[in-house]
Amino acid sequence: MNTKAALELSTTMLVVIIISIVIFAAGITLLWKVYGGAKDVQASIEQSTQQQIEAMLVSGKSLVAIPINELPAKAGKQVVFGVGIRNIGINPSFSLVVSFEGAYRLDGTKITENIDPDLGTKWLGGFASTKNIVIKPNEYQTIPILVKPRASTKGNYVFQATVTEPCSTDGTYAGFDLYDKIYQITVKLS
Repeated sequence: MNTKAALELSTTMLVVIIISIVIFAAGITLLWKVYGGAKDVQASIEQSTQQQIEAMLVSGKSLVAIPINELPAKAGKQVVFGVGIRNIGINPSFSLVVSFEGAYRLDGTKITENIDPDLGTKWLGGFASTKNIVIKPNEYQTIPILVKPRASTKGNYVFQATVTEPCSTDGTYAGFDLYDKIYQITVKLS
């Protein structure tokens, strides 16, 4: 009878070990998908958008290129805009600042109720300000702007994207100059 009890104990232990391994593997897989997806989000500019940015910058007609400036979105679902910057000067340092400009209903009237004063920061997260973008002279770079809408009011949410470069007075950098015009990007929340 002792052998039977010992056999039952080892069989039970084996089943517990197998179930533990399966649960551990499922946890690792889930963790991998969550963190792997977060890295994909950081630089997920569509290939067609990337090609349009390159075409605009290589043609020499644009210093800053945002080929798609309106994207449809749903609350909680992210959208990614691509911004290309071409350096034609000798200064390799740039900054990209994105700020919330306003929200408008589909008929064009401004949405004033229930607008969070920190909407831009909450929707843009770390993409609100990108400083020290280093681009060598006569080269270009593409920067993603990830927007994750968190509102329930349908409408067009407008953001301003500004690329600046340090300005030099007497060889010292004392501030920033607008590198190109101010661009608008619009999230059409439905």
